[in-house]
Amino acid sequence: MARFAHIVPIALLLLPACRDEPQVRDERRAVAVQRIGADAGIGTTYAGEIRSAFESQIGFEVAGRIVERRIDLGSSVHAGQTLLRLDNSDYARALDSAAAQSGSARTAAAVQQADLARSRELLKQG
Repeated sequence: MARFAHIVPIALLLLPACRDEPQVRDERRAVAVQRIGADAGIGTTYAGEIRSAFESQIGFEVAGRIVERRIDLGSSVHAGQTLLRLDNSDYARALDSAAAQSGSARTAAAVQQADLARSRELLKQG
């Protein structure tokens, strides 16, 4: 029996390895992940002013109130494109007034021509 004495401790060590253990299944579940952006504070802030590479000085040849703006700030524009529209009611009234004055001047000129013709006729008659 002393001969098998060293086999007993070895058998006791190997005995747990002989039993059936349930296999652990590797279950990986899909989890919905949503990325959320946050300011990590990694950037640097500088004070400054941003300017366009191309700037154009534009203006109207006449004064007036702007009634329509057809572009937005920072928009690209092309030559000949209408940017703004002025209220033309003052100029329409001025045009009507000038047309009326022109008609009045024509009438006055016709009256003066008639007076001149009459005066010449009277001068001939003595």
